[in-house]
Amino acid sequence: MEYALLQAVFLPLLLSPVAYILGRKLGPAPAMWFTFGILLYTTILIINAALSGTVEEHYPWTEQFGEFGFMLDGLASPFAIMIYVLSTILAIYSKPYMLHKFHQQFEEEQKMTVSENGQTSIAESTALSNYVNAKSGLYFALYLVFAMGMLGTVLSTNLIEFYIFFEVM
Repeated sequence: MEYALLQAVFLPLLLSPVAYILGRKLGPAPAMWFTFGILLYTTILIINAALSGTVEEHYPWTEQFGEFGFMLDGLASPFAIMIYVLSTILAIYSKPYMLHKFHQQFEEEQKMTVSENGQTSIAESTALSNYVNAKSGLYFALYLVFAMGMLGTVLSTNLIEFYIFFEVM
């Protein structure tokens, strides 16, 4: 498949806003399954590329920095596969823990609001739902960016790319 490494690295980044919108509008479950689907697709891309041997992709960048590229060889393959297999599994596994954390954060914020104002809100359940949706959308969007940063760090072909992906990670 052409541009397999480019897709595997940048597809999570490009689709992370969709995960955010899904989480914010529809809740944590659609955002989680969307994130899982994207990571599953990119995991399959990486495994197929690794099975075909060494894969190098180079793209013209600038004269000063050389070429922008990715390389999946015998050293990078196990790490790339491990990164995306674990990221794919953890996308589902982390949902209950993150929902629990969001509920705790909301309760702490509510306690601070009640202690400052001395009154509670009637629409607390709606506020909780909106809070959890917003936080879960943000979590899954940033989770995709984090997975992209890890894979880009492993597949980078020069120090500038490595630095950029390492900082994203």
